Amino acid sequence: MKIAVLGSTGIQGGEAVKKLVGRKDIEIVCTSSSKKIVGNIEDAEGVIVALQHKEAMEQIPYLPGSIKFVFDLSGAYRLKDPEAYPKWYGFEHTHPHLLKYAVYGLPEINRALIGKTWLISVPGCYETAIILGLNPLIRLGLVDSLIRVNALSGYTGAGKDAKIPKRITPYKSGIQHQHIPAIKQELKFNGKLFFFPEIGSFPRGILARIMVKTKKSLTKEELNGIYKEIYQNEPFVRVKEEVRIDEVLETNFCHMACYKKGEWVEIDVVIDNLGKGGAWQAIQNLNIVLGLPETTGLL
Repeated sequence: MKIAVLGSTGIQGGEAVKKLVGRKDIEIVCTSSSKKIVGNIEDAEGVIVALQHKEAMEQIPYLPGSIKFVFDLSGAYRLKDPEAYPKWYGFEHTHPHLLKYAVYGLPEINRALIGKTWLISVPGCYETAIILGLNPLIRLGLVDSLIRVNALSGYTGAGKDAKIPKRITPYKSGIQHQHIPAIKQELKFNGKLFFFPEIGSFPRGILARIMVKTKKSLTKEELNGIYKEIYQNEPFVRVKEEVRIDEVLETNFCHMACYKKGEWVEIDVVIDNLGKGGAWQAIQNLNIVLGLPETTGLL
């Protein structure tokens, strides 16, 4: 497939180019930044969009007719409700008619839908970690009405111009973060989700610590059994006894571990925010639409 990468000089766009450039089945025919376009997007069949939310929203509807698939790394088409965008993203959605075509590109929950549309909205990094961590318990109807998530991310999650914090810095705590509605939407969860993200002084990687009360008591062994059964055939998800961020850096893997903490269940999840939480996940989606093994070019 001939691919264009919009926003190729940004962190996520650069990761996509780096992973695709050596593949014999992919030809990058166009890259673009805010200042320069290299190549001709009219030659492309697929495009990875690594732009800011509002910019992506405005550019995607006007891509040339040669484009068969769009892999959007922004949040521009993640939410199904157009009325949610002013609250969570700060702008009116100017192309709400396209939201019905967008599939949330998390292969572990939407694999069957990804190849059936032209617009794949690739999840954000926090969304990926939290949804994968909660999915088994919610799928089985075991989660009570309250979820609390503490998450620590590398500073590259804030983009190319991110400042390196001198200390762990919390932001958008409680019910403020724009990833909350997508998490609840994809999990079909109507309870309360409190999210406390923090940025660290390291460049990449995320640790999400998820705390839930379950509707029935589960032992650690039962928890491990549930998670291993649900994710047993997933090439990029591993259930472990404990997790460390450094084990998933520059990979497309998601590692998770389950713990029993009194009446609470704790699920710890680690991913690379530029890998499984970003550009590499876009490539996993690309592999799906091409009918290739999902691991192609990612191991």
